[in-house]
Amino acid sequence: MKVLRKLGQVVLGSIVIAIIPTILAELFREKATLHDAVHIYRYSLIYTFCISTLAWFVMDRLARRLWRSSRLVWIPSLVGTLAILALIGSLAANLIFVAIGWQNPATFWPEFGVGFRIALFLTLLLGVTTTTVEVLRGRLQA
Repeated sequence: MKVLRKLGQVVLGSIVIAIIPTILAELFREKATLHDAVHIYRYSLIYTFCISTLAWFVMDRLARRLWRSSRLVWIPSLVGTLAILALIGSLAANLIFVAIGWQNPATFWPEFGVGFRIALFLTLLLGVTTTTVEVLRGRLQA
């Protein structure tokens, strides 16, 4: 039951989190349309699922161990782990885009660079926040 609950949280969270880059992209466009927003959202959704699934699998096991260590170790380890997850998830997302024909293989690295910067920022922001809340919640339940 815990696994299904956590999986539901990951799916629902990914659907909601994928809205953030979509809104930010549309805010800075001169002529924002619903069609463009949906187009951006589908890319964002794949990025979010690729990164959040990895983060759920890794951070659920790693965060408790990191939290027990000193702050000098915990914070850089958390940031480094989240950065690696953003990198791997971004690579996976871009490979999916190429595989389903949404991206030209010739533009893989430039598109990866743009997407990775956005993914890294959001992964660090949301990952540190979520990890802290989950670890504190675990401590309160213990």
